[in-house]
Amino acid sequence: MSNSGIPSALQHLVYWAVDILGNVIRDEFGEKSFLEIERLRKQMKKIRGAEPQLVHQSLRKQSAQMQKLSTQRLSEIAHSYGVMLELINRCESAYRVSRLNEKEREEISSRPHAIIFVFTAHPTEARSEITLELFRSIQLLLQNVMAGKIKGEDELYHLLKLVLKVPMGKNEKPTVEDEAKHIFGTILRTDILQEQVDLKKRDIIVHFRTWVGGDKDGHPGVDEKTMLKSWQLSRVALIKYINTKLDNVKKHFSFVDKNSKIFNRVDKYLHDVARIRMSDGARVVRLNTEIKNLGHSYSKNVGVVSPDLVDIINLLWLYPALVIPLEVREDSELVHEALKNRRAAVSRMLTTLKQISSGHDPKWYVRGFVLSMVESEKDLLAGLELCQKMLGTYAIPVVPLFENAHALENGVDILRAYFKQKPNVIKHHQKMWSGRFETMVGYSDSSKESGVFPSRWMIRKALIEIDAFLQKTKLTPVFFHGSGGSVERGGGSIKEQTQWWPKSAVDVFKATTQGEMVARNFSSPLILRSQVEKIAGQAARTPAKNETKDEIRLLNKFSLSVATRYRQTVASDEFFDVVEKATPYHYLDVLKIGSRPSKRQTGADRRKLRAIPWVLCWTQTRVLFPTWWGVGHAWKNLSDGERARMRDLYARNDLLSSFCKSLGFTLAKVELGVWRTYLDYADIDRKTRDAVYLAFVTEFEAAREFLRSVTGEEELLWHRPWLGQSIYFRSAMIHPLNLIQLEALRRNNDALLRESVTGVACGMLTTG
Repeated sequence: MSNSGIPSALQHLVYWAVDILGNVIRDEFGEKSFLEIERLRKQMKKIRGAEPQLVHQSLRKQSAQMQKLSTQRLSEIAHSYGVMLELINRCESAYRVSRLNEKEREEISSRPHAIIFVFTAHPTEARSEITLELFRSIQLLLQNVMAGKIKGEDELYHLLKLVLKVPMGKNEKPTVEDEAKHIFGTILRTDILQEQVDLKKRDIIVHFRTWVGGDKDGHPGVDEKTMLKSWQLSRVALIKYINTKLDNVKKHFSFVDKNSKIFNRVDKYLHDVARIRMSDGARVVRLNTEIKNLGHSYSKNVGVVSPDLVDIINLLWLYPALVIPLEVREDSELVHEALKNRRAAVSRMLTTLKQISSGHDPKWYVRGFVLSMVESEKDLLAGLELCQKMLGTYAIPVVPLFENAHALENGVDILRAYFKQKPNVIKHHQKMWSGRFETMVGYSDSSKESGVFPSRWMIRKALIEIDAFLQKTKLTPVFFHGSGGSVERGGGSIKEQTQWWPKSAVDVFKATTQGEMVARNFSSPLILRSQVEKIAGQAARTPAKNETKDEIRLLNKFSLSVATRYRQTVASDEFFDVVEKATPYHYLDVLKIGSRPSKRQTGADRRKLRAIPWVLCWTQTRVLFPTWWGVGHAWKNLSDGERARMRDLYARNDLLSSFCKSLGFTLAKVELGVWRTYLDYADIDRKTRDAVYLAFVTEFEAAREFLRSVTGEEELLWHRPWLGQSIYFRSAMIHPLNLIQLEALRRNNDALLRESVTGVACGMLTTG
């Protein structure tokens, strides 16, 4: 394959950086390790884009070689490949920044009411905090190299030397506080906050929220203490921004009045809010008032508005409580139990919210009380009652999370029954929150349960039905999308994510940002701005047309067929036995990726693995199963006439078009030869292994045939050829990490397993 689609400037940057890495590897690990790494690289290069059978044969040979190597040598190889793949990622990000620097700032004609990023630390970020910090420095260095500011060889050599001395993966399970520090260390940097403030001055409202510290759902480590720690960490970062600006204001004001004491009160109130404690809300309100008074005094004495004070006032508008507001979440089943127990963790969290926010509006500390696994109006009634009981009033919105087939298909009925029993809820939302009513839809669990296309189709129908119902009820719909970075969890480009949403879902864009996506989209103010401008641009598009009754019937049939095939497969004891033995399923607890347990504590299903670790298993084994399984089978089950109508529908239906692009991207990353190697290592009899592999090959080929037939395209990434080439070049370089992972499983070596998982995640651009 030609690399003509990859820009020459990016090619040169990658070659330059990887060449320096090679020298560092030789220096750090010695000639023998370097030569083994090079030998593997050349062998993998030979099987780029090869048929699965050839890939499998080559990997088996390399696997036999690896079994002879010491664990130390394998660790050095895994570390080197993981660093190389992440270095390539950073080269791509640096190139992206350089292109954005050359681009004129877009003028946006149609602005959404708000763009809300909700940052969460589900177990999707495998890299250690030290590694992330070093690679942030590497990316900044690469950006300066691209800009021609420095040559950078010595500096890059130094940073890569440090990277090779620390593990890529985490050796200790992070606490909730660790996760908050990691996320806030990225999104609350001064340059990112300044971009957020500058966007507001352009009348583009970007809000940051977080689940870290408030997401109690199935997490024994979350309580009122983690809430306070999360608030406190964000408070420190926000005060740092204010003090930096305030220093400029003081200096400028001293030119006019050297003896002025007008800053004394501001300094006092800043000191008063430095530590969050009871009645923090009242102290923050006083600070807000004093900052505004300072602005008036400055204008009166200097005769012009201080730009730095304007920035401070805008920041306080964005963060009225001087913290990143939390989203508190709990399992609906446990909310019912909490009504009988004031000492339940979620009850204590709500009580603490009341005490801390006293003197201010609680919604500036907690934006919503999200109820996961909502099944009926009884769950919403319980959430409302608990909120009123602990807060004394309905002070923060109760938000239903519809995340499985039952809830998505019955969302309107659940809301209707809830409003019928509590009509005052509608009036309360109209009076207190401008009539906005928020509903959350979950991509991860619905995809885990039914497969990706059925999940998207159920969410599409739920959005349309709930949107129409709420507007009829004279409420303004706000949709909170619980999506992640991978396709299996709702990820994709901004256009592909949003093009099939109703207009209300883009007017207020609200979605979770998880794991690697935090570093990828918030590593630079320019990248953040680009993301925001793309979202804002979607608000100006013509809304997706609702499907006709005939189209709904056709998509219902196709979706049901995919879901049936998918559910039958995952419900099979034989298949689940394969999952347990041929993927990292049993080793999730030793990966140290996230503070949250990998399995749910409630529910009747004995297979309580959460959706994100479920996707991790399929990402690591390179088959990305939930996106394509059952799609080709469903296509074959349609009649000739139905297939013709699906082809016609593809050309004008945003959901089907979006899914096909995501499907092409996923299929391009699938490596069946790697999956067959995992099956070889599993403790499964030969007959079962062969049957499982044949089933995967058959389903995969059927999915490819569906894509070719519907789109009329031969290339999987016809819509983004440069991405296809990027996948082509990097894919084979992930293979050694898969082999080392298998060897780590065979040797029962947790540290080596973590290193391999992190490396594969860097290559696949997502852990799960």
